[in-house]
Amino acid sequence: MKLSILLLGFVLAYMERYVIRHTRVNKWLPLVCSLIIATPITLLMGPHLVVWPVLMIFLSLVFCEAEDWWNKEKRKKHLTELEQTRLKDL
Repeated sequence: MKLSILLLGFVLAYMERYVIRHTRVNKWLPLVCSLIIATPITLLMGPHLVVWPVLMIFLSLVFCEAEDWWNKEKRKKHLTELEQTRLKDL
């Protein structure tokens, strides 16, 4: 049972990463949907069934946001002064 819950968490995290990177779907939609589905399961059967998968989806979202921020900062460092000025003027 624990292995299936862990496997489900990893699959959902991978799917979240795919949704964020390759589709135009709002990145918060899978997390909100999983929380809506997890709430009744938590109330009826217990939180131990849904905590890990929802946590993995949330961490996937956080890591994607951190990666986007890191890449944006890295891109800023390689810009010329003229390009940096144009970005500030926007």
